[in-house]
Amino acid sequence: MKRKSVTSRDVAKLAGVSQSAVSRSFSPDAKVAEKTRKKVMAAARELGYRPNSIARSLITRSSRTIAVVTYSLENPFYSVILEKASRYFQQQGTIFCFSLLRHIAVSPR
Repeated sequence: MKRKSVTSRDVAKLAGVSQSAVSRSFSPDAKVAEKTRKKVMAAARELGYRPNSIARSLITRSSRTIAVVTYSLENPFYSVILEKASRYFQQQGTIFCFSLLRHIAVSPR
């Protein structure tokens, strides 16, 4: 039997706050009273709540994801830059994806 997933409304109800207070509590730069944030986090832990990053990206229109696709890493400069970029974006809380494409068949027109 599939278990119902916990929503931010469930957390809000348990914490005794509004759903928007729950949302703000999970946004690092949002203004929310520390007492409220602590109540929300305690309720979220108790219920096993995890924010849905896909839903958030649909609402904010920002996925905080950067993807780099390249054909080759033969130039050592590329790997150095990719490593530095990866570290920087991780510190910023941004997902950094990298893909190396090899042997792509291009059909003639």
